[in-house]
Amino acid sequence: MNKKTFRILRWAAGTGAVLWALVVISTDGATEIPGVFGILFGAFLLFLGLEYKEDNESRRGFSYMCIFAALISFFFCS
Repeated sequence: MNKKTFRILRWAAGTGAVLWALVVISTDGATEIPGVFGILFGAFLLFLGLEYKEDNESRRGFSYMCIFAALISFFFCS
């Protein structure tokens, strides 16, 4: 996959996470489905890490940290 694909997927996951959080906040938690926000936020971090992994060496550590945080998020949401 190229960098543009990861950018589109990251934007979609981030937008989904924000919209889901706003729905849950506006309904006072009535629409809360455990783990949905964590999965969306984990997907955002995963795509961010994969996008930065394609960059130069200066962002490589940040990309691995994002990928690790995404895996932790997926682990605790399942």
